[in-house]
Amino acid sequence: NDALEEVCPGILGDSDGLYGLPEDLAKEVQEECFFPDGLLCKLRRYQVWGVKYILHQGKVLLGDEMGLGKTVQAIATMVSLRNVGCTHFLVVCPASVLENWCREIRKHSKLSVTKVHGATAESAFESWRVSGGAAVTTYETTAKLGTDRAFSFDLAIVDEAHYIKNP
Repeated sequence: NDALEEVCPGILGDSDGLYGLPEDLAKEVQEECFFPDGLLCKLRRYQVWGVKYILHQGKVLLGDEMGLGKTVQAIATMVSLRNVGCTHFLVVCPASVLENWCREIRKHSKLSVTKVHGATAESAFESWRVSGGAAVTTYETTAKLGTDRAFSFDLAIVDEAHYIKNP
């Protein structure tokens, strides 16, 4: 992406455009507060916009093309929420990208990361419930973890979710 930006500056969204949104919603998103303290990378303008959109809307489907930084936008959202007092973030992903999520969160933020998978999944999950930070787990593992209704988390990130219609 850096090479593309060098050849064609602004091609990845460096303008103040509305990103296809109605003007009033775009203005609300632009005015959304983003608190990046603890984020260890610099976001492009369209990525900041994406984070503000997530923070503003609350429930979103982030469907950018591959390579545009959806993972780092999700991490930046966790960081911003952490800076306003949120404590528990859950990433649910396929086992094939579990280690990548853990590595990317550590690389791009100061958030603590708890891998909830394998033989230690239950104890790791309990540790995360007490200490907070980002828990990274798989779809299969979530089915094995028990929680009481009183427990809640501040943000869930569901990566590579695919809808499968029952036959």
